[in-house]
Amino acid sequence: MEPIIHFVAPFAALIAAGVKPRKSFLLALLGLAPDLDAALLIHRSFTHSIIVIFLAIIPLMVVAYRIGRGLSTCMQALFVLISHAIFDFVTDYTPILWPLDTRGYWLHMAFMVHVSGSAKTALYVNLLTEPSTFSNFQSMDAPLFTGEGLIISAVLVFPVLLKLLKPYFTKNKV
Repeated sequence: MEPIIHFVAPFAALIAAGVKPRKSFLLALLGLAPDLDAALLIHRSFTHSIIVIFLAIIPLMVVAYRIGRGLSTCMQALFVLISHAIFDFVTDYTPILWPLDTRGYWLHMAFMVHVSGSAKTALYVNLLTEPSTFSNFQSMDAPLFTGEGLIISAVLVFPVLLKLLKPYFTKNKV
């Protein structure tokens, strides 16, 4: 999945859940962290594993619980990071269960309609696997955004912008 979606979708979801914009923005930036493995010339590595994400966040949650603050932020961070792994899981092979399972999984889904005299529908759900290899690549070409991703992001961000800008466009009532 393209980075713009990894950022915008959690950002919009957090805003919709009532999280303040600045905090939502920072947490959404965290949603890009699993792709930092590309800086090591490896992509879709252990950073995309929900097991690793849980193991990283749970100690922070325990500390937050014990000190009595920050638990909701930890839960929001968990949501953002898990959303990254899930988005990738439905777009290509992702080692979502590493290290418990060394395979990459791809949940390929489609609901199709065929119209020819009459309409016929078909639901396809396939869980594909392949061995995960965390080996260095020489180069990688990947879009930061596509036309579809840009439009989806704009649709998600537009209501957020309206909500944030509403106070500037409403008249002060005396």
